[in-house]
Parts: sequence; C-alpha cells; structure tokens
Amino acid sequence: MLKSLRKHTKLIIWIVVVIFILWGGFSVGISFQRKGRYAGEAFGKSISFQEFNRFYRAAEIFTINGESLNDPELLRQQAWRNILYAREAKHQKIEVTDDEVRKEIRNLFTRMGVVTLTPEIYENWIERTLRQSPQEFEKIMRDMLRIQKLVQSAFAKPVETPTREEALERFLRDSQKMTFQIAKFATPEEAKGLSARIQQGETWETLWPSIPEDMKETTPASGFVNFGRHYGLTPELTRSFFALKPGELSEAVPLGNQSALFYVLARTEAKPEDFTAGKEKEYVEGLTQERRQMQMLQWSYELLQRAQFKDYSAKSS
Repeated sequence: MLKSLRKHTKLIIWIVVVIFILWGGFSVGISFQRKGRYAGEAFGKSISFQEFNRFYRAAEIFTINGESLNDPELLRQQAWRNILYAREAKHQKIEVTDDEVRKEIRNLFTRMGVVTLTPEIYENWIERTLRQSPQEFEKIMRDMLRIQKLVQSAFAKPVETPTREEALERFLRDSQKMTFQIAKFATPEEAKGLSARIQQGETWETLWPSIPEDMKETTPASGFVNFGRHYGLTPELTRSFFALKPGELSEAVPLGNQSALFYVLARTEAKPEDFTAGKEKEYVEGLTQERRQMQMLQWSYELLQRAQFKDYSAKSS
C-alpha cells in the first residue's frame, strides 16, 4: 500500500482483513430488489457498482506488502474494507489536499526510478499500465490517502504504558528456552498408558528407547513463541509446558491427529538482573505496540458493527 502504511501498519492491515473473515465474510441478507442495482450497503446507504469497482481496482494497484493479490476473493474483501474505511474517513471529515495527492504521486514515480516526471510520462504510464485516465487514478490516490490518515489516527490513539513489571515478565518468558522429548501415540489411551507406567515407578529414560523412531522426536532448545507456533499449541498449553521443570512430564495432549507426551530434558532462563535499562525500553515499546494492535483490532470490529454491512456482489453458492 502507500509508503507510510507499508512502514507502520502492515500487521494492522492484515489484522483488519482477519476481522472481515472472522465477521463471517459479510452479511448475506441479499435483497433481490436491490441486488441488480447496488453492490452492497453500509452505514444505511447503498453502494453502487461503480464505487465498488473503483475500490476493487485500487486493491489491485495498491498492495499490502508489495506483492500483487491474485486471489479475487482477497481483492474483493480488501475493496470492501477500503470502502468502509473511506466512508468512515468522510464521516470524520478527513481531507486530502491536491498538494498531498501530487506529492504522493511524485513519491510513487520516484520509487519506480523516474527522476524527472513530465505530464507526458505520467499520462502515458497511467493509460498504458493501469488503463485508466489520470483523473480516475488521482481519485483512487485521494481515497487511499484518506484511508491512510484514518488508519494512522486510529493506530495512534494513546494506550496505557506497560509497567516495568509487565516488561520484565515478558522478558523472562521470551528468554526461557526449553528442550523436550516428545513421544507420539495413535490414541490418547496409549499415551496415558505410558504415563501411568511412569507413575507406577518406571522411568522415562528406560521407556524412551522402546518408542518407535517415527513416533518420537527431541526438540532443539526453543523459546515460548516459536515452540508454540511450531507445534500449533494454544498459549495456555504452551505456558503449562514452559512451567515444567527438567525431568517432569506433561499430561497427554492432542498433537495433530495423534496424542503426545512432552518430557522436559533441559530448561534455561534469564535472571531478573539481566533485565537492563536497554531491555526494559525494548520490551516496553514492544508491549505498547501489541496494545496498539489490539486497540486497532477492537476499533475495526466496532466499525464493522456500526456499518451494518451487506454485500450483494458475492456470487451465490
């Protein structure tokens, strides 16, 4: 997307897309009387196909991460998201001047390596590359700059500053590394059976060699986030594993279509005295960004609720 959105809000934009998906794709209460005349409805007002197509084209031109979106459904979702944002921006009376549009167009061509931008170069590129008139392109650019201002203002709203204790807790969690041996079983009963044998006096060390090679693995030393993400574990389950001490065994838990036991081989962790002033600043800033992202998520959700959005453009299944 535009430069400052790419720089500051890439994750937020994807969060917004996720919000649309979680919302259920959009309201499907199609009014057959309106279906042929309008693409949708938001904030109690109809949305023409002309407006929808303009924002769909904008979704094709301005990408989130520099890569083109080839999925028509993702393009459609991005178009609708921007329509809602543009209407909210107009409701908030967010303005974009002609100078701002010209400046962003110059920046766009500078990034493409065009040092001297003449009217001829500009018009030829717009017409040949985008197959649009300069007026159509400038209208899209104005819409996207207005959306950018809206998103930036929502993202910049103040949040409560994390305390030193909160930053320290996250630092200690992130610094902790765990090494596990994982035994996998076809059924929960088999996993519980091995666990019961250990409770009755057998040891993990003696039982480990008897587990088939393709049903066990030893993990590298991993931190909280990477470990949970790699095995698809919930934060709560990962937290319970990272509370174990060396030599302790987890309960049987689902792992894909199998059941598994996690045995702690080693655990290393930082000490509170390792939490320097530099680390404190880093973690306070990181937690603040997380809170801004959650605030943005809530803002997007509330906007969708207020919009009472209906999509008439989707094909019936």
